[in-house]
Amino acid sequence: MTTRRMAAPLDNNNGLESIVSSSYRRAPFIAFITICMDEKKVKELEIIPNSLRSLRKASSSDVLNWLLKNHVELIVIPLTDKDLLSVVEKSGTPFLLIDPGLILSEVLEIAFKA
Repeated sequence: MTTRRMAAPLDNNNGLESIVSSSYRRAPFIAFITICMDEKKVKELEIIPNSLRSLRKASSSDVLNWLLKNHVELIVIPLTDKDLLSVVEKSGTPFLLIDPGLILSEVLEIAFKA
C-alpha cells in the first residue's frame, strides 16, 4: 500500500470542501493529507492554523523547509506562487501544480490521476 503525505494552503477550514489559497505565506490554514495511492482514498486529513503567517518575510525556501520538516512528500503549489514553484523544482521534491480556488477534494482527484 503506497501512502503519501501531501500539503496544501487553504483559505478556510471546511474539510475536503476547503478552498485552496493562492499562497502558503498568506493562507490562514494548511492541510496535511495522507493519501493511499493504491486505493485512491484519504487516510488522514489534518487542517491546522498556518504558523508560516507569523513569520515576517518567510522566503520560499523557508516554506519548503517547513513543509519537509512536517514530512510532506507531495506539495500542492498554486499556479500563483511562482517563487515557491521555482524553489521546489530545484529541490527535486514532488509537487502538484494547481489553480488556486479549487476545493481540496478536486485537488485530491488530480493527485490520484497523476
